[in-house]
Amino acid sequence: MRDLIEEELAHSRKLIAGGDEIVPRYRIAGEDGETVIFVQLPGDLDERTRRMELVASYMAVKMARAFVMATELQEPDASCAVGVERKKTGRKVVIAGLQMITRNPISFSETVWMGAEAVGDEIPSMLPDKIASVTPTQIMEVEELIRHNDGMKLELG
Repeated sequence: MRDLIEEELAHSRKLIAGGDEIVPRYRIAGEDGETVIFVQLPGDLDERTRRMELVASYMAVKMARAFVMATELQEPDASCAVGVERKKTGRKVVIAGLQMITRNPISFSETVWMGAEAVGDEIPSMLPDKIASVTPTQIMEVEELIRHNDGMKLELG
């Protein structure tokens, strides 16, 4: 998991150094391969929650066993990536990497590693439990996401 987090942090460093905005991205490992979903997370809490629930539904439909979410933080000014993996026992392992950003000139700190206690529950809860129930509504929403990319960009691996 650390390797995937480092890859995502390296990708973010490249984008930030190039002056690009980081769009939060989810790199999802499912039964049928890897998928990357880019999700703008707006300030409106209801819409942010809806989009995160759509990503969680996608993970449930695809029977995801792990994901890494990468984003840029405002306060502190940092790049971070959170990895969540469900072990065969059903236990979730959570690890996060954070790199502080210094601007003008741009530079990044060494990765600071953190565990589940620093991450909270919101992101890890997106990964479905070992046995997840999926409603017909969730399946329809995921199909719509794939068809229309409603505020999201989906790259199927």
